[in-house]
Amino acid sequence: MMGISPYNGPLLKAQSKASGHIYGFFFVLFDSIRAIGTSTAANLTLSQYSRLGRNNSWG
Repeated sequence: MMGISPYNGPLLKAQSKASGHIYGFFFVLFDSIRAIGTSTAANLTLSQYSRLGRNNSWG
């Protein structure tokens, strides 16, 4: 591993921290979407597809 000088040390830390926050944000986002989707998929599918013939709007 190359030595980190005092000049680019904080920058590398900030970049890795920011990418970690972004990754964590997307992970939580997709995880909550998946959780919501799996818990409500049956009800949503039944309610929406029963209305789909009469009403083409989703909501």
